[in-house]
Amino acid sequence: MYISTLRIEVRGKTEFEELLRQNRPVLLALWHNKLFMLPLFHLLNKTRPFQVVVSYSKDGNVPARLVNSHKGFHALRVRHDARHDAASLMVEVVKRGDCLVITPDGPRGPRHVLKAGTLYVAEQAGASIIPFTWKAEKMWRLNSWDRFEIPKPFSKVTVQYGPEVMPDQLKDAL
Repeated sequence: MYISTLRIEVRGKTEFEELLRQNRPVLLALWHNKLFMLPLFHLLNKTRPFQVVVSYSKDGNVPARLVNSHKGFHALRVRHDARHDAASLMVEVVKRGDCLVITPDGPRGPRHVLKAGTLYVAEQAGASIIPFTWKAEKMWRLNSWDRFEIPKPFSKVTVQYGPEVMPDQLKDAL
């Protein structure tokens, strides 16, 4: 498998797993252009279910199948034209104890710009936000709105779980 050709180093996983063990409400946030590495989720501690927000559109069909193929992960299909309903569903998922995986700049950008919905869901659910990212020493960047990134085979990839961030710490970012 392609992913197995990568040399992967993971940082910050212990702190993230501690939050999960404490059963605290958590949003795991990664930029839309980093979605290619979703298969790395098998590296996560599966003590809790993970719901990955995926568009209900036709474009979301392949990512939804990919997410659902990993044990403990489920695609949470949401319609982005029904924002209030989608946000309410996400809050409900987090409050029941699942970890929500979200792209704070998706589904249409602008790239790397935090949208208010992420903070709204975190505030309403009483959740902290854990940034999640990766960087490859060699990668391709697609000519898309998000400059989607794909690591080249045999590259070293560093996966990073960031420190816990509370929603009120990010309000000035909007």
